[in-house]
Amino acid sequence: MSPGKELLKVAALKNNWVVKVALTGIEVSQVRLKQKVKVRLNTLGTVEGIINKIPAISNTEGNLFMIDVLLPKLLLTSGVVAGQIAEVIIDFTSENFVYHLPINALMAVDEEGKALVTVRTDTSNGDDFTQQAFDIYKLDNQFVYLNANDMDPPIEIITNGWQHLSINE
Repeated sequence: MSPGKELLKVAALKNNWVVKVALTGIEVSQVRLKQKVKVRLNTLGTVEGIINKIPAISNTEGNLFMIDVLLPKLLLTSGVVAGQIAEVIIDFTSENFVYHLPINALMAVDEEGKALVTVRTDTSNGDDFTQQAFDIYKLDNQFVYLNANDMDPPIEIITNGWQHLSINE
């Protein structure tokens, strides 16, 4: 054996299978250590995984965060191969209730910073349209997220043509 060459590698037989998952900054902010996830492997189907490592900073290539998902119930004899592709399903939950609307539903933002949208309500005389203001939870290029409460009813929003409606208030 020459110097600098490996003679033997030792690895644990249990708790040794890890799936690496690249997440964006927004996605990584919604996961937590020891969170249970589902992992789909072609050879075994769906197995349980646990997030066991979340880095503090992103990698320099692509600015993604590489988290580790441990597969604790897999053994060396499970038929899994290192480097195999896996699908990881992470359930994101939030305590915030929001209405998720396409950005073209947004009519304007008032002086208080609230989103103005046109809401359709059913009345005994037919449809009625009203302009309502909602607090903005989040806004991006495609969607506006409006604050709601857990007991708020679903709403129908006019997304196209609201600029041609005349609202009598």
